[in-house]
Amino acid sequence: MTRWTLGFLIAVIGITHLSSLPSLQRVGCIVAISSFLLIFFRRRIVFLFPLLIAFLVGLLWVLIVAQHRMQHYLPSALEGKTLLVTGTIISIPEYHVHQLRFDFLIQEIATKFPINYPLRVRLSGYRYSHSYHPPQLKKGEVWQFAIRLKRPRAFWNPGSFDYQAALFQQNIQATGYILDKFHPRLIQSARFYYGIDHLREKLTRNIKKSLNDYPLLGLISALTTGVRYDITDAQWNVMRGTGTNHLFAISGLHLAFIAGIIYFITRFVYCRIPYATLFMPASQVAAGLTGVFAVFYSILAGFALPIQRALLMLLVFLAANLSRRNLPSGYAFNYALLIILVCSPFSVLSASFWLSFMAVAFIFYAALGRVQSTKGWRSWVRTQYSVGIGLIPLSALFFQQISWLSFIANAIAIPSVGFIILPMALLGGFLTLLIPSWGNNLLILAERLLECLWQLLTYFSTLEWTQSTTFIVTPWILTASLLGVLLLLAPKGFPGRFLSVVYLLPLFYWRPEGPKQGEIWLNLLDVGQGLATVVQTQHHILVYDTGPNRSFDAGRAVLIPFLQNSGIHQLDMLMVSHGDNDHIGGARSLLKQMPVAQIISSVPQKFLPERAKFCEENTRWQWDQVDFAVLYPSANTAYLGNNSSCVLKISNTKNSILLTGDIEKETEDYLVHHASDQLSSTILVVPHHGSKTSSSIEFLNKVKPKIALFATGYRNQFKFPHDIVLQRYQRLGSITYDTALDGMVMLKLNPNSNVIPIESYHQKDQHFWQN
Repeated sequence: MTRWTLGFLIAVIGITHLSSLPSLQRVGCIVAISSFLLIFFRRRIVFLFPLLIAFLVGLLWVLIVAQHRMQHYLPSALEGKTLLVTGTIISIPEYHVHQLRFDFLIQEIATKFPINYPLRVRLSGYRYSHSYHPPQLKKGEVWQFAIRLKRPRAFWNPGSFDYQAALFQQNIQATGYILDKFHPRLIQSARFYYGIDHLREKLTRNIKKSLNDYPLLGLISALTTGVRYDITDAQWNVMRGTGTNHLFAISGLHLAFIAGIIYFITRFVYCRIPYATLFMPASQVAAGLTGVFAVFYSILAGFALPIQRALLMLLVFLAANLSRRNLPSGYAFNYALLIILVCSPFSVLSASFWLSFMAVAFIFYAALGRVQSTKGWRSWVRTQYSVGIGLIPLSALFFQQISWLSFIANAIAIPSVGFIILPMALLGGFLTLLIPSWGNNLLILAERLLECLWQLLTYFSTLEWTQSTTFIVTPWILTASLLGVLLLLAPKGFPGRFLSVVYLLPLFYWRPEGPKQGEIWLNLLDVGQGLATVVQTQHHILVYDTGPNRSFDAGRAVLIPFLQNSGIHQLDMLMVSHGDNDHIGGARSLLKQMPVAQIISSVPQKFLPERAKFCEENTRWQWDQVDFAVLYPSANTAYLGNNSSCVLKISNTKNSILLTGDIEKETEDYLVHHASDQLSSTILVVPHHGSKTSSSIEFLNKVKPKIALFATGYRNQFKFPHDIVLQRYQRLGSITYDTALDGMVMLKLNPNSNVIPIESYHQKDQHFWQN
């Protein structure tokens, strides 16, 4: 069974690493011929036969699923168009402060353009505006909306969360928003089979009503119904810092606690019913009732991937109990893994898939080869130790962070949450439906108990020595560290066990290569419609602008992960060109997370007065044989918005970079007349994202850039860069890059060479769902 599962898993992973999908017909022919040859020679390859057959079948199946999903993507011709659509709400709407979000299954679009129905999309709508007050939406209802859509798109940067992969894994074919100028129309109420989802919605509303003024409302809601949108960023940081985030995202652990409680209560009660055990054994009755409650709780909790894994394993064990069979320990694990891979092969793109299954795998692995099994509290300690150590490489891979106190934090938090807070919160939630006053009191008590635990977790998260930040985990580092934890968890006396530390060392001590003396590394990050640039010299780091903070915080989501992945933990200078949100928006998150030695800006008043200085022209300095010069604005320049942007030139002996912010023609003319001898640059970060009001011919003739970099957002509302501007750069012979098309662009300027290596993150790390 293990070989069948492993073969299928290898096929799934292989497909997800392709940059484009091969022809289904060609792969089908190869699979058919290979399968025939394998069957013919199966007696010579008895051991490998199941693995190879499963690999071929998996290859064909995953390719069929992938092509089906790609064919249902929104046609490019409909992106940005106003569409009148009819469909069904297929997720519980998430209500945030000023916005709601839900998944919508489109069954009809008022267009003659051919579309593969149904189309799964993720929609947003603004709740509170003067002109638009959306109605209360429920899962299962059929609505008609006017919307605008675009194909899934992520921000392509090292270390950033791959939102596009997450959307593909969830089979979302487009994202968009509801237009408030068209009044939504309810076509049909939800059908009866959505009853359990409505129960979940009602529980969520009741819990929010009961705990609306309590700080841990989001955590209690997450524990009971799996709805997590009320959890704050600060609370997520505490959970990440202590390794307890799995406790508040309903998973197999919660299902195990609930199933265990139901099983033992049922068995206890049934055994005390006279003569009941004569008709059916108590273990079978308890197993049957536990299975029913487990399915109900899993659906109520949203049926997330870790719950699916745990439920499948639990049902296999319960089925064996009912049929009075003994199963090997890994039997249910293999079945659960194979079923999920077949039903949802792209679950492998989710961190929860690997964390969930690998946690169970390490528990099984730690029990192998033991002369004597441990029991009681020793078994509990060994389980926690095995999972904590085993998941270190994956934590570094997915979160770039390792919590050394997670073992102690989990040893305290797991029994507290599992045995006390979780049952109390669940019971309180259901009592709000029957006896509201009792339910409210029980929920408040659960929240108060959680507050006591939370104070301890918050204290742990503030201890800096308890956390380690890792860098980009390369495949070879991941392989070595996994081998290291396997050796570390092996039984005493296992050959080569002492080498575990050696294999784990690269995970903590490997550092990415940095610039040499005189080199300049320019990283133009993909932050959507905005600008964020990281400049590296041998021993210094400068960040020029920090991206927007509107629908998402570029500082927290893009800039900080990139810096941490690059091994950067402090900045020598933050320069913010001007006060527009798309340039200054991410600064607050950056300053909270990372020490900054100096801040320079045209709007120093936006920062603490003692920290920020005005970016005055003729300010010059040198780092590591690299020269920096501020060309604009002057000290007596009044603030003019875009035309007050700090203009910075960076040079080494061979090449130079000109960073211009959002300057427009007026400032360009000033520079042409007052700094014409300093404008010539190898690389130009194009002014104002390629707007028609910038990149004047006179200015470009002075700069004469060999490379022009556009920082724009995918299908941005301003239609940057403008065609006229692009044509100007093409006539100059400039090589152009656009973050909307290329993702992050990285350039390395060598002081001894005119050759400039250019790397586009989208081209370097491309997957087929990004085409």
